[in-house]
Amino acid sequence: MLIFTSLPHNVPGAEMRLARCANFQTMSRYYAAALLLLLPVLNRFLPYSASQQVEFQLAEDSRLYIKGTSNVTDFTCHCVESFPKATAYITESGNRIRFAKTALQIRTKKLDCGNKPMNNDMYNTLKANDYPHIQMALLETRRPAGSFLQNKNSWTTLDATLEITIAGVTRKELVPVQGRKTDADFYRFKGSKTLLMTNYGLKPPRALMGLIKVSDEIEIELDLRMQVLAAM
Repeated sequence: MLIFTSLPHNVPGAEMRLARCANFQTMSRYYAAALLLLLPVLNRFLPYSASQQVEFQLAEDSRLYIKGTSNVTDFTCHCVESFPKATAYITESGNRIRFAKTALQIRTKKLDCGNKPMNNDMYNTLKANDYPHIQMALLETRRPAGSFLQNKNSWTTLDATLEITIAGVTRKELVPVQGRKTDADFYRFKGSKTLLMTNYGLKPPRALMGLIKVSDEIEIELDLRMQVLAAM
């Protein structure tokens, strides 16, 4: 706070100082008025951030599976894991949302490829005995400006950054995801990502003395329905 006191007129330079103080007060009022007028404009361009803690659970009808091909046939391994309630931390800034504590732990031996020999080949390929879990953590999403997940009738395209850990190797992957709100507290997210097993230090399996060769490419597909239980 600035305090201006009156000065005796017989003090040298007193009038000039008073004039400067008056000019400063006038300019301060102008600056304050200008900032008030600019606030609505500044709010549009200055980054806004809000953080909250969200408790959520994946619904039982959520699906996550791995698809692959070989020189003989295609195969699909479904995740039959069920997930407990979890708490994530979300920070929103503009069209970017950052996440913390969102890791999904998937037991490797909860992947079901349809028959026991194929399951065993997949478990061996993923080194399930040494690394019993596959982990996927959502780090960040970006959405187009002006798009929201509140519309039940349309999907919103999100660019999601996931941190995927397979057989002890962790990589960041950019996954395009479609999301929308389906009910009062439910959201649905769909997406797929093609990965190379060799990028995770894995050797594509071969069966029947090498006659059946599995492609290096596998595709992770997800169709998740998430219920928000509480937001704090």
